[in-house]
Amino acid sequence: MGNPPDIEVYADGRPPSTRSSFLAGRRLPVAAGLAVVEVIVIFIWGPGLILSTLLAAMVLVAATWASFTIITKGFARDLLWIIALAQGMVVAIPLLFGASFILAIVVGGLLIAGVVLFFIRTRF
Repeated sequence: MGNPPDIEVYADGRPPSTRSSFLAGRRLPVAAGLAVVEVIVIFIWGPGLILSTLLAAMVLVAATWASFTIITKGFARDLLWIIALAQGMVVAIPLLFGASFILAIVVGGLLIAGVVLFFIRTRF
């Protein structure tokens, strides 16, 4: 019988594939909950859509940068990723509403132009 293959383990005996943080597998739901709380606070406090979006974008950039450069593993990095994901959701909400509003205006304008062109062609 041969020797078993070498399996890499950490000093405490656990394999490297297991995550030590409770939050590792729950980042997205926790971030979504945080984003919902932030949106509720924004509606209650009312700092303005532009200001809140800019603040969320700045926190998003700072949390992402810190998770790559300052804190590279562990519970604190998981927290930074949760914060970054939540801020990304908070930034995406106004962008999606703005894009849908602009798209609605463009589609409405095209429909009006189409109706006008249809009546012009059928009348003459």
